[in-house]
Amino acid sequence: MLFAGWGIRAQTARAENNAEHYVVFEGPINDTNTSRLMSIISTLIPKGLNEVHLVVGTGGGNIPDALLTYGFLCALPAKLTTYNLSTVASAGTIIYLAGEKRIAAPNAFFRFHHVTQNFSKPPTSMSLDEFTDEKTSLAMSLERLEQIYRERTSLTSEQIEEFRQHAVFFDAAAAHNAGIVHEVAALRIPPGAAMTVVNTVPTETPR
Repeated sequence: MLFAGWGIRAQTARAENNAEHYVVFEGPINDTNTSRLMSIISTLIPKGLNEVHLVVGTGGGNIPDALLTYGFLCALPAKLTTYNLSTVASAGTIIYLAGEKRIAAPNAFFRFHHVTQNFSKPPTSMSLDEFTDEKTSLAMSLERLEQIYRERTSLTSEQIEEFRQHAVFFDAAAAHNAGIVHEVAALRIPPGAAMTVVNTVPTETPR
């Protein structure tokens, strides 16, 4: 799976009024990228920020990193509005759902699917105990993921169960009907708004 925006450099434009700030995160979800995202937002909060606008574009990535970021974003003392301008998939849906207000462009879509674990990196072998630990960790991540879906959307139990079987796609209208999105609208950034683009790095095999 390919991701756009890997080569974008972090850039910040400061507006005279820093009551709101737009942050763009486009790329795979991994520990490096989510750490950069949280670090950037952490530097904004002490400046008296009232609202953070987070544009999310991702094909997915690591579930634990997404869960950590979700918890961080939900704890912000500023209002968080999230946007999907094109594609939010897999682990990216967790970060998107952290938004107190969630907006999607008319042509945007979401992709939900079953949780998997990547064993392509060393160690390539495991003991029975290590395998059991990985299975437990994966099950706990899945439980937390589904809990977020229940808390933050109006997805039915049947729909959430379907995610365990195969990939499910929602266009903006369907996502609005399912409570994933609060509003379907094109993004309008006010003139002079402060903006930061997160400099993300690729992941060979997203999960």
